[in-house]
Amino acid sequence: MKKRCLTFCLTMFCLVTIFIVATVQNVLCDQQSDVKIAARNFPVIFADKDISPELQSIIIQDIELVFAHKKASELHIYKPVKRYVEVHGQQQIVKSHINFSGRGNFRPEGYHDTFGQLVDFEGKLSLVIPKALIAAYKEAVSLRTRHKEAFAKLNNFLKDLQYNEYLEQLSISDMREMFWFPKGVKPWTKDKYYEKNIRKIKKYDIREPSLLDFRVDKVNGEEIIFCQTLMTSNIDENFFDMISMVYQSGRWKFRFF
Repeated sequence: MKKRCLTFCLTMFCLVTIFIVATVQNVLCDQQSDVKIAARNFPVIFADKDISPELQSIIIQDIELVFAHKKASELHIYKPVKRYVEVHGQQQIVKSHINFSGRGNFRPEGYHDTFGQLVDFEGKLSLVIPKALIAAYKEAVSLRTRHKEAFAKLNNFLKDLQYNEYLEQLSISDMREMFWFPKGVKPWTKDKYYEKNIRKIKKYDIREPSLLDFRVDKVNGEEIIFCQTLMTSNIDENFFDMISMVYQSGRWKFRFF
């Protein structure tokens, strides 16, 4: 009987030990998640401990997308004026801040005043994802969930633009349908303007938008999705600009200001 009890206790001890080790490993993995920015890896610390692993992954991937075009030589770390940021319910001193030089320094609206803060967390200079930015991403993911069809069509739209064969076979009617003019702006009346702008697209690469680059508004009672994203040249590596698109009546179009 004593031998059975001893065997049972040893078994339970081993199971508990395995559980504790696995839990600690999972925590460490969460804490050691890295994000790659301009060829440099930064440990990431989320200010909210309750953020799901799925949302963590979405945010990290989106940050890497936003800065995918930046070079290592354009990344700069500077010491800001003394300030604090909340991490896991405690105020941490912001040791350093990420900044960039060069062209193409476009950031989603949600990044202003919230992105780039580095703190000394568990002996590592880590990038803080503050609560405000986490909240912005939660809202963005919710928007994507509510408009799955629009997001799926955007992926196909951007893929089609990469093929010259697709652009060359477009009719004038097709080209006209690819542009959206806001209220008060008259659409072009001459076909050559549509042809000219479609031909220009061949020279550019349009990046997938960040999740934070989308918004929904009502125009004349119709719900329209707006987004903007980075446009680079496949001829001039120093060219960067933003391009705007809208989703209206079941299709994506270029927004003409």
